[in-house]
Amino acid sequence: MNESQIKLIEEIKELALANYDEGGDMIIECLRDSEILEYMSSIEEAKEFMELKAMQRREIESTIW
Repeated sequence: MNESQIKLIEEIKELALANYDEGGDMIIECLRDSEILEYMSSIEEAKEFMELKAMQRREIESTIW
């Protein structure tokens, strides 16, 4: 892993922690650093990933309550 990849991973993890209840938990709890790089190449892609996971969670929750 190069320096820019390490920096991107740190930035994505910071964003995920700040948005833990809005999909960030999926990054923090489920993805290794190598997987973060595999799925996301920018902060924008991380935001889209979190939005998708939050939407999926809301959809699932709406069927169980």
